[in-house]
Amino acid sequence: MKALKSNQIVPNDMKYTVVPIGLNGQDGKFIFSNQNTNGKIITQFKIDDDTPCMSPDYRHLLIKPYYLEVSWDKNSCQNDVGGKFVDDAYIKIDSVAYSRLYSDNQITTILQSLPQFIKYDYLQSQTSIYYKNYIGIERKCLTRLIENSSSVQIINDLINFEKLVSSSTTWAYVGTIAVGYVLVVQFIFAILLCTLDFIVVAKSFLIGNAAFFTIPSLIISSVLVSKSLISYDMSIFSDPSCTDAVTSAAVLEFLSKFKSGATLAILYLIFSLFSFILNITGLLILFS
Repeated sequence: MKALKSNQIVPNDMKYTVVPIGLNGQDGKFIFSNQNTNGKIITQFKIDDDTPCMSPDYRHLLIKPYYLEVSWDKNSCQNDVGGKFVDDAYIKIDSVAYSRLYSDNQITTILQSLPQFIKYDYLQSQTSIYYKNYIGIERKCLTRLIENSSSVQIINDLINFEKLVSSSTTWAYVGTIAVGYVLVVQFIFAILLCTLDFIVVAKSFLIGNAAFFTIPSLIISSVLVSKSLISYDMSIFSDPSCTDAVTSAAVLEFLSKFKSGATLAILYLIFSLFSFILNITGLLILFS
């Protein structure tokens, strides 16, 4: 894919599709072809003022955008991925003024009708369009990855993987604190039981504790532990010989966080099991 000026001739080294830019092509043209079998595969485009951020939530703007724009408070690269803040895999194709960008896409009138938009003076500032090449995994590594799982299952797992880890880690923290609280309360009641003055209260507490704390905690922690077990080796993605350097670094960091979440889930299960045993033991003693 190439960006040409309006007076440049389309090369004849292969068959190109031509897309005119601006009114009657007065701003130039984009040309692209799928006949270059040794070329790179373009998979993503992005409009940004400078090299796009690694984090998809942020933009790399050189202007202060209008406060109703989605990037008005995320106009700089603030999140790193694999230790990098900007994605230098993106390549600039062309630049254009914001005024022309908005005009060509028929949104100028709408923007100017918004409150206070006319106070922003960045319309003559330049922004750019970037493209990014396809980055995949080496075939030998892919073969290793799918040895014990189907391709469909791996794709589905990867789509939900980050959400799963984040949720598991959060619930593991909450669960560990909750079970720790229950253990402390149980210890206090164990001391009170020695006086034999709180038998009725102790029975009520242990029954309620089993119904609302220990049994639910045991079920939740078991589910979390089962969800923290994956059926294939994610470390393949962190192997530099399998993927690009940024992906390798990002996956290493991700797996470290996942391991922490899985450890907390196991700790939660142990505490839940211990609490359940104490609960049942206390009930057996009181009702014997």
